[in-house]
Amino acid sequence: MRHLRHLLVVSFISCACLPTLIAQIQNARIEGTVQDSSGAVIPGAKLTIVNVRTQAKLDAEANASGFYTFPSL
Repeated sequence: MRHLRHLLVVSFISCACLPTLIAQIQNARIEGTVQDSSGAVIPGAKLTIVNVRTQAKLDAEANASGFYTFPSL
C-alpha cells in the first residue's frame, strides 16, 4: 500500500510538470517590423540574430512592408 501511494504521488507530480516540460521542447520565433526613427518602414532591411553561446547566426530580410520573421528558433 505504501508503494502504491508513493507511485501515485510521483505520477501526480509528473503530470503536473508536463506542460512545463512540453513548453521547453517547442520552438520560438521572433517577428516584427523594421522602422526608422520617424516610424517609416524599411523594406529589404537585412537582419541577423546571433546565439551568444554558440555564435550561430540566422539571417532574414524584411519584406516590402518592413516585416521580418525568424521562425523556429
